[in-house]
Amino acid sequence: MNRFAILFPLALLAALPALAHNGVDDEPHHGGVVRPHKELHLETAMMPAGGVQIYFSDAMGEPLPASAVSDVAVEVDHPGARTDAVDVTIDPTGVFWMGKSAPLSDAKAIVRVGFTFHSAPGLVEVPGAALIAAAKKGPPKKAAAHHDH
Repeated sequence: MNRFAILFPLALLAALPALAHNGVDDEPHHGGVVRPHKELHLETAMMPAGGVQIYFSDAMGEPLPASAVSDVAVEVDHPGARTDAVDVTIDPTGVFWMGKSAPLSDAKAIVRVGFTFHSAPGLVEVPGAALIAAAKKGPPKKAAAHHDH
């Protein structure tokens, strides 16, 4: 039997995960939820003790400095109740945007992140249930290495 006929299907099977993913890193690295927006990805992380952190990366998942975006605004919409605005600023290291907020406990809440990137406005909504689950899970062990600049 032709060795190529045996090896080719095995090589193809081994490559399928990489082909399906196209080499794009869209996994959360900071205990949050990643959402795409055009050529950006942003990871929104709600801290279990309260607070929010937002990390931006390019379409391939490479980290961007916080200053790559501007006019970042965050609000937490509690259905049937109030909407809390979260005042956010760039953290002292310049890596992410951060703000103080109450701990997120309402799974029906929606966290909205607005921003400007390359003079174009963007808006991403993240379900509270997904953020609560991600906060409980926490960041992966190698999270710090991914966003070091």
